[in-house]
Amino acid sequence: MAKNKLKLVFMITIVILISGLFSGCTEKIMPQVQPNDMEPTTEATTEATTEPTTEVTTEATTEATTELTSEEVDLVGFWHAMHFVASGYAERISFYEDRSYEFLPNSMSTGNNDWGSGKWGIKENKLYLVQERKGGGELLETPIEIEIAIGPIENAYENAAYPYKVKIGEDYYWKMSDDPDFNTEVETQAKGM
Repeated sequence: MAKNKLKLVFMITIVILISGLFSGCTEKIMPQVQPNDMEPTTEATTEATTEPTTEVTTEATTEATTELTSEEVDLVGFWHAMHFVASGYAERISFYEDRSYEFLPNSMSTGNNDWGSGKWGIKENKLYLVQERKGGGELLETPIEIEIAIGPIENAYENAAYPYKVKIGEDYYWKMSDDPDFNTEVETQAKGM
């Protein structure tokens, strides 16, 4: 009995020592910097809205014709709604340099979130999506404008492989790749093409 207690105390001591040694590792692996040395932005304080409107001659379409801001440049890439990939992908958004975007719903469920594809822009902590197509690719007769609160890009410590995250609406998305076509490449490789 005394031997078992001694072993337990020894194991607990080892765990405490190891956790103490590794406690500073995330700071060394992932220093506190913003992507492309961008200035930190203020956190979005407005509530997220996904109520679509049919008005398309607003700020989103005006902003979509201008050059990308540094905040927008940092958003270009492939974003995933989880900091890991389970048996399938959660919601994904690809933001392209030409201001097009593609939203892909959760491959593991039949959620109602369909932002489809279209054009995007950011202004004053708001992400503007002008949806031109439904999720299946069907062209909409009238584009739908979606306005969603967006927070700053943050350092993410949940998974060192995906070091950045951003809050879009009420959900966080982790940047899996700077390449917006990352999902397409992964699916092609999985099919052996």
